[in-house]
Amino acid sequence: MIQMVDFWQHFPEHINPAFLEIGSFQLRYYGLMYLVAFSIVYLLVIHRIKDEGIGYSRETIQDYFVWAIAGLLIGARLGYVLFYNLEYYAAHPLYIIFPFDISAGVRFVGISGMSYHGGLAGIILAVCGSFLPRNTARVHLRQDRELPEW
Repeated sequence: MIQMVDFWQHFPEHINPAFLEIGSFQLRYYGLMYLVAFSIVYLLVIHRIKDEGIGYSRETIQDYFVWAIAGLLIGARLGYVLFYNLEYYAAHPLYIIFPFDISAGVRFVGISGMSYHGGLAGIILAVCGSFLPRNTARVHLRQDRELPEW
């Protein structure tokens, strides 16, 4: 039993974060999950709009997704910089958005470090900043069945 607990505690150390590697390009699980999540949510929203007749066009939803994804990525990156590694990025501000290491030649290293709470704040700011001025921010709630009594 102790061996199983020890294995489980150190399991993440044995996982390769790269899902696919072609030369110096790496597709990591974290990035892949972003793509999968964005795609599934987009398809589900389009499906619900078509089936339920909610008054949004496909173009409005696409515009929302562009703003939400941009807000998520920018907010998550800035959240990581501000909350987790501010000292380093204050000394090296170019590395916040520059995915190359130039200390020993030019080498692509990617941009790593995202924070959930920064991404959430980024989505909220992007959506409020893009949709509230246009008066398109309406909330549609649908209740298919009664709520259970407690």
